[in-house]
Amino acid sequence: MPKRLWQIFGPVICALVLVVVVIYAYPQGRKYSYEAEKRSAVTLTNENFKSRKNKTTALSDQNHRFVPYFGSSEWLRFDALHPAVLAEKYDRNYRPYFIGQRGSASLNQYLGMQQMLPELQNGTAVYVLSPQWFTKKGYNSAAFQQFFNNDQLSSFLSQNQTDANSQYAAKRILEMKPEITMKSQLSKVAKGQDLNTVDKTYIQFMAELNRREDSLFSPLAASNNANYDKKVLPYLKELPDQFSYDALDQLAVRDAEAHTKSNDFGIDDRFYKERLSKKIGKLKGFQKNQE
Repeated sequence: MPKRLWQIFGPVICALVLVVVVIYAYPQGRKYSYEAEKRSAVTLTNENFKSRKNKTTALSDQNHRFVPYFGSSEWLRFDALHPAVLAEKYDRNYRPYFIGQRGSASLNQYLGMQQMLPELQNGTAVYVLSPQWFTKKGYNSAAFQQFFNNDQLSSFLSQNQTDANSQYAAKRILEMKPEITMKSQLSKVAKGQDLNTVDKTYIQFMAELNRREDSLFSPLAASNNANYDKKVLPYLKELPDQFSYDALDQLAVRDAEAHTKSNDFGIDDRFYKERLSKKIGKLKGFQKNQE
């Protein structure tokens, strides 16, 4: 009987052990160049959002200052006045590191911050709120899970906090993903219960494993580096060589006028034609009874 069980479960156990060994054996001190960091800063993929290594490497760079810009889909709309383009053109003493994607709302941002708390402490950050985050039904579970991973969870639990903020966050995570790794420990935090020694040891082990796994796969997370070359550099020639608020304001007005000719709402022509033009008639008087 034991031999039969080993034949069934033995290969699975060996595979799991091998995976853990590979993750722990992977070197943590991977070198990064400034050019790679600048490209990672505008990658704006789900994978890069979830990656700890890429964010912390840039934000802890002692020779080059990166400022985290938290937000959502607005960072994907590149033009001549995009913060990344302005910083590159005028060689500012910092570079924005964009953390956000279409659908990444406040809970995802909060958990993403848990991965880089030392890098954020006493630092500068920009946080842009999106109106679409505020809905009666709350955040969509499927959208939440696109930007969530176990490294965020173990980073959150590693803080060993059971205050009101942590309790609320834990409850929201359980609502978004009821069947989750470390559910027992997360449930304790949600109830304001202290974690025992066994809980803390398990969390510490998982946190280290997740951190090393992230380090192993983080190069893949920033593989979409075309944004820098295709969506930042081409716009540099549209900006005046000398920085001027008046000149930039005039550029913004000209650009807006050129791209909002199809409607009276100041909405981009392409967005209006593809998403709104056929619905405008149905919206007449939609908010007349709202205060």
